[in-house]
Amino acid sequence: MDESHTNYYIIETLLVSLSERYIESYTDSAPLLTSDVQRILRIARNTNDPKLLSGALIALSSSKFLRLAGPQLTLKMIRADLTKADFAVPLFNLENRDNELADTKEIIKEIAIGILESPKDYALKVILAATNYLAQYAPVNFSPLLSMENELKLYVSV
Repeated sequence: MDESHTNYYIIETLLVSLSERYIESYTDSAPLLTSDVQRILRIARNTNDPKLLSGALIALSSSKFLRLAGPQLTLKMIRADLTKADFAVPLFNLENRDNELADTKEIIKEIAIGILESPKDYALKVILAATNYLAQYAPVNFSPLLSMENELKLYVSV
């Protein structure tokens, strides 16, 4: 085994370990280096293992990773383990994201829409965070939210 395979094996082991432990969401930790974020995202892209995916979400929770991951991979990580919803909810907190670039906000919007398109795949607190995000920051005539009004038992007044 060469050194890069050994490093990925160590990272995978760490991610599984994170997913198997009770860890509280802590937002004041130092962000990962971009190279570390990229390694974790590569592992997440190439797996369907829920432990690796939820561990990746936990590991990335202190870092800005949305632009590197994109909406589909982020949804995949959020969907992997409903018990790790506390690590997904802060993605929708714009109080900490006022200085974020417009493309990052667009990614967050796409993630929120993806969650509302298949709400049975996500934890209730993630659905509520996504709904709240769209209700606060999307235009009132936002058709995906309005079209799902009955299914989600939301009543949007226009």
